[in-house]
This record gives sequence, C-alpha cells and structure tokens, in this order.
Amino acid sequence: MKKLRLILSAIVILACIFTAPVLAGENSWTYHTLMAGDTAIAAGHAYSATTTVITITPQDVGYFGTQFSVLGDGTGKLYYQASYDGTNYVEPEGGGIVFSGITSASGTQYTQFGPHFSKYIKFIIEETGDANAITPTCYLLVK
Repeated sequence: MKKLRLILSAIVILACIFTAPVLAGENSWTYHTLMAGDTAIAAGHAYSATTTVITITPQDVGYFGTQFSVLGDGTGKLYYQASYDGTNYVEPEGGGIVFSGITSASGTQYTQFGPHFSKYIKFIIEETGDANAITPTCYLLVK
C-alpha cells in the first residue's frame, strides 16, 4: 500500500511539473501600443509601422481587445491585414475593420474582437475624412 501511495504521489508531482508551463500561459496577455497619441496622420493617409505586426503563437487563444481614440478634426479607422508568411498582407474576406468613423467627439472606444485565423496580423490606422489630420491613440491586448 505504501508503494502504491508513493507511486501515485510521484505521478501527481510529475503531472504538476509538466503541466505548469501550459497552465501558466492560459493567464498571460500580451499588451501592444499601436500608437501613443504622439504621431499625426495627415488627411487621407494611413499609418502602419513594423512594430504593429503581431505574431500569433500557439499559446494565444485568439482574443483581441483594443482601445482607440483620436484627437483632431479628422475621422479615424482601425483595421487589420492578415498574413501566413509575414511578407504578403491582405485584408481578410469580409473585411478586417475594427473601428470606423471615429472622431474626437466619439471619445475613447473599446471592443473585443476575433480576427481571422492567421500567423501574422498587421494593424493600420487611417484618416478617412480626407480633410483634416488625426492624432490617434490605440492599444491592443492579445490572449
């Protein structure tokens, strides 16, 4: 009976050791600053930096949350493009729009969304009013 308890205890300990890294990843979030309110986007133009490319790892569940606001008299749009190879980015079928028609009067907007399945995602912020510049602030949370 003692041997059985010892063996069962060893199995439980080994199971805890090997599953701990997996369980730890379940509560991990990745935080990204897409724009920090310090760069203006001219009327009718878009902004996408290489730092806005998000690599989706097997540990990511696919939950995305974003907070978006603009200053200025223009109108902002946030959308994404997906890529399987990290080189060729395309807007997914059905569109990758996260926010559209956001002005300074809209205040800070927040949404949770699930992007199309892909290994890489690039976010683009665009001024769509074609008349006035915007200075956006945008944060992204990935799980």
